[in-house]
Amino acid sequence: MADPITTSLIVAGLATAAGTGISAAGTIAAGRSRQSALQQEGLNAAAAAEFNAQQLDIKAKQERASAQQEGFQIRRNKRLALSRLQARAAGERLLSHSGNLDSAGDYVSIAVQVSRVPNHAKA
Repeated sequence: MADPITTSLIVAGLATAAGTGISAAGTIAAGRSRQSALQQEGLNAAAAAEFNAQQLDIKAKQERASAQQEGFQIRRNKRLALSRLQARAAGERLLSHSGNLDSAGDYVSIAVQVSRVPNHAKA
């Protein structure tokens, strides 16, 4: 039989080894838990970035559609203004060409001529 001091040292050594093993297992579990948390955090960040990208894409498309509608309205207003001016100039016999107002120069030329017509001569 072993002496009590040797037995005590062996038991103490085994207890220390067991404690170290338990501590290591706890550290490994904590590391896995942290790894899992970081992975979830990364997935959440990726989902948030994807959502933000989709929102920016929607906003860009809305702004493009708005700008396109504004461009359509500007062109429509230009055509209406040129049509009114052409009709007024034709009524006052100021058109000396084919009757088409296709360029800004035609528009300015006719606008100047119409502005020079006395008020009593205007229709």
